[in-house]
Amino acid sequence: MGDVGRITLNVQANGRIDALEILPLEVEVDGLTATQVEVDFIGRDMDLGLHRFALSTDAPGHFQGQGQVGICTQNVMPWRARVILQTAEGKVGSWFDFDVIRS
Repeated sequence: MGDVGRITLNVQANGRIDALEILPLEVEVDGLTATQVEVDFIGRDMDLGLHRFALSTDAPGHFQGQGQVGICTQNVMPWRARVILQTAEGKVGSWFDFDVIRS
C-alpha cells in the first residue's frame, strides 16, 4: 500500500501540556477526504480510560475542536494522540507521541 495522504495535528499549548488543561486541537488532512475526525488521548504505559474528542470541520481538510489529557500520579506520563479519520473507504489514521510532566 502506498502513501495515502498526510495528517497534521496541531495542539495549541504554551510551551507544555498540563493535565486537565483545555487544549485547542487542529487537524489538517491532505491527499484524502475525511468526513469526520476524532482525536483520542491514550496513556502509552497505563490505562487511563478513553479520552476521545470529536472535531468539527470549517473548511475542506481542516478540523478543529478541544481536548484534554487526564491526570496521573507519575512525574512524567507518556501519552499518545491517536487521530482517526472517517473516509469513504473506512477509518484510517495515525498517532503522535508526547509526554506530560506533572506540575
